[in-house]
Amino acid sequence: MGKQLVRLYPIDIKRMAWEPVEGLADGVRQKVLALDPQGGSATRYLKVAPGSEVRGSTLDRWEETYVLEGSFRLGDGRFDAGSYLCRPPGSVLERMESDGGCLCIQVRDIDERLDKGEVTLRPNDIEAMPWAPTPSGHPGHAEKILSSGPSGSFTRLLLIDPGADTSVPDDHEHNEEVLILQGSCRNGEEFHPVGTYTFNPPHSVHGPFLVDEPLLCFEVKNQP
Repeated sequence: MGKQLVRLYPIDIKRMAWEPVEGLADGVRQKVLALDPQGGSATRYLKVAPGSEVRGSTLDRWEETYVLEGSFRLGDGRFDAGSYLCRPPGSVLERMESDGGCLCIQVRDIDERLDKGEVTLRPNDIEAMPWAPTPSGHPGHAEKILSSGPSGSFTRLLLIDPGADTSVPDDHEHNEEVLILQGSCRNGEEFHPVGTYTFNPPHSVHGPFLVDEPLLCFEVKNQP
């Protein structure tokens, strides 16, 4: 079945209740943004309260984490806002601790066809990466690839300059998840402010896009 089309504006996400995470401490809560009710894949906001921890585990799925607010520690490593981690199934995760609390978006896919490698990027690593033109060739569009696989699946930061609009709707073969980190845009007749989350399954036509201010997005594009 897979995840279905989802469009959540900031007010929608704000109204969602923080839910407990089965088997974890009370200080760890989640908001499920997109869910495959049959396969179990899900995208969520994960919130860790100050002083809380997530015990170590072995992953049964792909898990991509982008830190939106705060920071956490894994073993001797500290991950501040703007960090990105990609872990394949079978990865052994150390205990996650957060002294001041943190908020992350996590894409957790159960799909044996995914082939991204293990990636750990801190904000300074991502800052040092050059912006590259996107494969679409749209003027004013640039990307930083955070992870990718031979199948064509990838995760990136996408930056679009003001006025770098698209003229035709998008229609693609892959799954697409988008969280607007900065700025806003118009998707056809819809206005998408910062904090808007979208899951587009294959061939869910969307756009064209109009951009009036610098737009920065976190995007996950996985081949179905």
